[in-house]
Amino acid sequence: MNNKILEFEDFEEMSTFEVYVYYDRPLLFSCIDLIGNKYLAVLAVEDEDTGEEEWLYVQITEERFQMIKSGKIDFRTVFSEPEYDCFYFVYPSKSSASCFDKSCMKNEWLPKRGFGLNAL
Repeated sequence: MNNKILEFEDFEEMSTFEVYVYYDRPLLFSCIDLIGNKYLAVLAVEDEDTGEEEWLYVQITEERFQMIKSGKIDFRTVFSEPEYDCFYFVYPSKSSASCFDKSCMKNEWLPKRGFGLNAL
């Protein structure tokens, strides 16, 4: 794992390489940073009145990525049980990102249980 705490700019520089849910824009996707670390991202909170969004990112290993691709693990589990015990919340409207311990994860931010590539 990259032990560097990521800043907002690090997320802006990531490249999306697979989109799993799309509705007017990617809502659940995998991406990669400039040094090759992979992440899974989901739109966790959206305020329809203000248009503000909060995105949840977790870093994933190649092994976990292959489990996602094969349908052996659902998206909720990837987020609720992050391999590196932390996750990031990215706030585009504030140009900020924050790192949190996995114990701070809220169920309402997560995809539905059982929703994975085998369910698409």
